[in-house]
Amino acid sequence: MHQQTIPAQDYIYGSAETTFEKLGDVVNKYIPLLAAGIQEGKIIQKGPAMFVYKGIGADMTKPFTLEVGWCVSDKAKDVGELKVRKTAEFKCATILYTGALANIGKAYEKLMPLVSAAGLQPSGESREMYLYFESPESVNNVVQIQMGVK
Repeated sequence: MHQQTIPAQDYIYGSAETTFEKLGDVVNKYIPLLAAGIQEGKIIQKGPAMFVYKGIGADMTKPFTLEVGWCVSDKAKDVGELKVRKTAEFKCATILYTGALANIGKAYEKLMPLVSAAGLQPSGESREMYLYFESPESVNNVVQIQMGVK
């Protein structure tokens, strides 16, 4: 685990309230919109895909807000229902995960006790930066998990 402060960055995203059980519905809605925007030249990437989880508490069955998006230049504009905003600077504990997305929860299971042992409190927001991505099943995926801390 590393403690980091991730700088503010411009980000285009779609957002919806969901649960972990229905998370795939949100991802499957917004990834095609983002991919089409990139393919058509309406979205210029300036970094990786990023998911932002807001309002996550101890009860993992409760709804939270999920933003699915991409880091873009500071000149980016909204594209349809995809909105552009600048993220806030983000104080977080990070860990790198490699592998299939079905097992990403195991990385969170390793990170949470490390956060607690360091005397940090989760802020209720987490981010995932998809540094390298082949497919949901690929063992080659590389994701930086960023758990916001107070």
